[in-house]
Amino acid sequence: MELSIDKIELTILSSYTVEEAVVKMVSKESIVTAPLVDFLKSMGLSVASPGTLVGKSGVHHIFDLIIEFESEGTSTALAADVSKSLEGASEFDVIAMFAKVVDADVKIPVLIAMPKMSDTGKKLAASYGINVIEVSSLDELFEKFKGLLKNRIGK
Repeated sequence: MELSIDKIELTILSSYTVEEAVVKMVSKESIVTAPLVDFLKSMGLSVASPGTLVGKSGVHHIFDLIIEFESEGTSTALAADVSKSLEGASEFDVIAMFAKVVDADVKIPVLIAMPKMSDTGKKLAASYGINVIEVSSLDELFEKFKGLLKNRIGK
C-alpha cells in the first residue's frame, strides 16, 4: 500500500485533563455521601441528596443531604454537608455552611469532616451551633450519625 500526502486526513481530537486533586475531591464526595444516604434510607428516613432549602432571602441553598422530619408538630430539617477538602474541614467550611444555615433556618446543621476538623473550625462550629462529625471511615460515620440522630430527633 502506498501512502501519499493527498490521502491524509487531519482530524482535530479534543483532550481534557483533570487535576488529580479535583478527581479526589469529587470521589470523596461520592464515596462518602452516597453510602451515607443509603444507610439513612435503610433506617427508614426520607433523605434528599443533594437537597435544596429556600432561605428567607429567596436563595436556594444546596446541601449534600437533607432529612426532613416532624418535631413537635412542625416540619424540621437536618441539613448536612461533607467537607470537600482532602485535608479535612476548616473554619472556611464552617463559615460557608453557617451562611446557608442561618438563611434557610436549619434547626440541625451537620458538617462532616473526613478525616478531621481544624481546631479553629471546631471552635467556630461550636459557637455557631453546627454539629461536627469527624471520622476516618464510613463505619465510624454511620455510627456517629446514628448517635446524632438518636440525640437530636430520637431516631
